[in-house]
Amino acid sequence: MSEDILPSLEEIKKFDTDNLIKFLKKQTLNLHDNHFNIIRNEEIDGEVFIDSTKEELRNYGMKGGTAKKIAKFIGRLKEVNEEFDEKLQEIEDDSIEIVSESYLRIKDKIKFEKFIKTIPKDQNSVKYIEFKVEC
Repeated sequence: MSEDILPSLEEIKKFDTDNLIKFLKKQTLNLHDNHFNIIRNEEIDGEVFIDSTKEELRNYGMKGGTAKKIAKFIGRLKEVNEEFDEKLQEIEDDSIEIVSESYLRIKDKIKFEKFIKTIPKDQNSVKYIEFKVEC
């Protein structure tokens, strides 16, 4: 595969036939003009491509080796996107947890500050608060 960042499956599904061919030409699949002609003649766009199987590619006129290579590439695209989605979900879950914890700390701090304001400002109350905070 190319060293470029791969587009998401959703982006690939939006490719028209010409953009799909441009994308495939950037990959190291060793596809030739006759392969791209099949894609063009069969009007394979990104949505059809992502759902294509080896058998379907063979039915379009691809040779067995090329069909297998493209099917493996499609499988890898799906795998990479799934891994990305899982990592993204982990990050989202972690972010929610961090925000929730921060919210609770801020909320507790606000409650504490409101509580402090209700206590008379004399020596005994200050010592009592210092004692409670240290415990």
